[in-house]
Amino acid sequence: MLRFASVPLGAALAMTLTAGCFGPTYYENDCELSSPEARINRLQERYALGSRTTIDLGGEAPLTLESSNPDVVRIESVVNGVATLTFGGTGQATLVLENETSTIQQVVEVLPHDRFVVVLSELVPIPIGKLSDQVILAGYQYVMVFYLDSAGERLWGDGLAELGVSDGLRLCDDGLSSLEFHCLDIREPGLHQLEVSVGGEHLVLPFAAVLERDIVGIELLQPDEEELRSGTWVHVDVVGVTDEGMHVAGIHPRFEVGEDRYVGYFAYQYDPDARPQTVGVHALGWQIQTKFRGAPSEKTVFGCAAAAPGNEGPVPAFISLLGVLLLIRLRTRWPHTSRE
Repeated sequence: MLRFASVPLGAALAMTLTAGCFGPTYYENDCELSSPEARINRLQERYALGSRTTIDLGGEAPLTLESSNPDVVRIESVVNGVATLTFGGTGQATLVLENETSTIQQVVEVLPHDRFVVVLSELVPIPIGKLSDQVILAGYQYVMVFYLDSAGERLWGDGLAELGVSDGLRLCDDGLSSLEFHCLDIREPGLHQLEVSVGGEHLVLPFAAVLERDIVGIELLQPDEEELRSGTWVHVDVVGVTDEGMHVAGIHPRFEVGEDRYVGYFAYQYDPDARPQTVGVHALGWQIQTKFRGAPSEKTVFGCAAAAPGNEGPVPAFISLLGVLLLIRLRTRWPHTSRE
């Protein structure tokens, strides 16, 4: 099995940003052709009080960025088209980005969080399920901390959580800080514990880890389409299986549908009248196939996708060298034949 440890992922990211886009397409401005018009990428509408974030600025230089209310949204720095923001007060502020050809404004609201949750993630990153009381693959794993308001809606931002780990587990820093996103290096099998603190709030998340050598196969988790209603959203998951029949999550599966690739899980909206399509599933050197009828979701597309005018599907794009580095770092590979 391939291993990759000599180049930190943050460095790989810096070396390959110009090679193409990667991961799920979260923002409608991702992967656009360069434009002289001023634009703000990766800025959300609602952030957690006390958090921070970075955003990308685009357009012809010179660019100026201002906040209408620095007590709520403060611009800490702007370096090489990347702005660092901190959210120090509740309320609203308008960010104004301007260059010689255009001006763009975006309102940001800052609210105190009511609670937070911690979920297991792929590296890209996308949430794939709970961490607490889960059995997951040892090695590099990733978790995300989500902040929620009193209505249970997402508040963005990072920098609030403090993490503590039990023996046999350590935190690793891959330099990805666009989300509240953390890397765990699980060096030993067995029971572990992750502690997450945000201010006076404290969560203890127990989980177990299994070594890759103890996994003897993979199993598809997919509902029977004959029991589904038209329009139902379906998640197709894959787990590892041990000799004892234990299910192991976090095995970093990859899914192929034609020329499209998906990571973590595959989702589609069931349509009983659609023609059956094949999904190729790859994980830990094994590969299996399944069928589905419906329209795939783009949430876990691996690569660069953008909605083309008059086209309901994604536009295929180049998967960068970073994508290869991610697959190596995650210790996965695309097999040509099934592993027996």
